[in-house]
Amino acid sequence: MKCLIDFYSDVGGRGNNEDALFADFSENGILLMVADGLGGHDSGEVASALCIDCIKKDFYAGGEFDPARAVSIANFEIKRKQQETGRKMKTTVTIAWIRAKDTVLCHVGDSRIYAFKDNGIAYMSTDHSASQMAVAAGEITFDQIRTHCDRNILVRALGGSDEAKADIRVISNDSYDSLLLCSDGLWEYVLENEMIGAKLESASPGQWIEKMRAIHKTRIPANNDNNTAVALMKQ
Repeated sequence: MKCLIDFYSDVGGRGNNEDALFADFSENGILLMVADGLGGHDSGEVASALCIDCIKKDFYAGGEFDPARAVSIANFEIKRKQQETGRKMKTTVTIAWIRAKDTVLCHVGDSRIYAFKDNGIAYMSTDHSASQMAVAAGEITFDQIRTHCDRNILVRALGGSDEAKADIRVISNDSYDSLLLCSDGLWEYVLENEMIGAKLESASPGQWIEKMRAIHKTRIPANNDNNTAVALMKQ
């Protein structure tokens, strides 16, 4: 599959950037990742970087790559790091592994994966958050997630428990024309219809990202969160 990839990561209004990303082409397929170290927890940037590094190493180790297994390995290493340092580091993670005919999507937490087709959404990951649970219970609408009082409370994250349960979805490569992996620092301020509109107006993933960032900049408070995205567009 011929495609173009671009990415960015911005510290926002915070003192340090706890987000991490990865994007690479290899003989084993294309691997895209975004991880968001949890604010308010010690060394979130260590957790996100360790997560990306563990999964990347497993990807290049040879043999059949299993994203769920790689997430479990990363969770184990983060838990071990917690014991070594006494710090409660945690992170989210999103993974897109693009193979010859299909794409494996994997996530833990509230960083999101979007797959777009033309002017619609072919797939969107479901947040592992208290606000998403409120949507499932009928207490709030999906659009109210962005402003819900429990927006930042996660029910799943790497480093949160001894076992990290990842959601896995396999989609056909024909089912989408673009992918977006991003931390909540981006999607909280850019609506899905705006992501689609920016994509349709862009000739490259770099242009797409810049259009979304332009929207983002009009809405963020001074102390806005780190924000990170990896974008892929088919040629």
